[in-house]
Amino acid sequence: MTYAPRLPPYAHQREALDKMRGREAFACVMETGTGKSRVPLDCWAEMVEADQIDNLLIIAPAGGYRNWLVDKGDDEKDWSEFRKQYRPEFLEKIVSFLWKSGGSPKFKRELKHFMGVAGRPRAFVVNVEAFSSVVDLRKACVEFAVSGRTMVVVDEATRIRGDSKRTEHVLKLSQYAKVRVIMSGLITPKSPLDLFYPYMF
Repeated sequence: MTYAPRLPPYAHQREALDKMRGREAFACVMETGTGKSRVPLDCWAEMVEADQIDNLLIIAPAGGYRNWLVDKGDDEKDWSEFRKQYRPEFLEKIVSFLWKSGGSPKFKRELKHFMGVAGRPRAFVVNVEAFSSVVDLRKACVEFAVSGRTMVVVDEATRIRGDSKRTEHVLKLSQYAKVRVIMSGLITPKSPLDLFYPYMF
């Protein structure tokens, strides 16, 4: 089956997707509000339909990581990125899971079930800040990344600048990824050196 997005892309999104296809690493650098989230989502879906990839791991800031999977309302502008970009029939094929802080017994059971799903495309969305101190998140991300052919996307990639536990553990994931993508609306917010770790990823 050939992947068909819910809505046609804008010209700049189509151009970025054309450049991303077939690459193992890609930097999706577009201004905030120009729809850069769509590019790796479309690429992953195309690869899923072509049986070239299995998993999608999205690492995003705590303030916005829920927006990838969770609708804020019934209006289309308040839909999650997944619902905005994907047709219902594609959404039904995939299994998705959102990391939550706290680690209640129910959450741990749900996470274990998600990790055990086989034969379906899976998407795992986590917040980058948790890599600083949450050992269970680090383990879950490695387990997920090695469980199949995985695309790892780092949204607002300059959050992994500097020598820190967060940066160390996100960089570690790059070795397990079939495809690595960094995204940013402002690639050097404080210094040109901010480029170093995202591009190392």
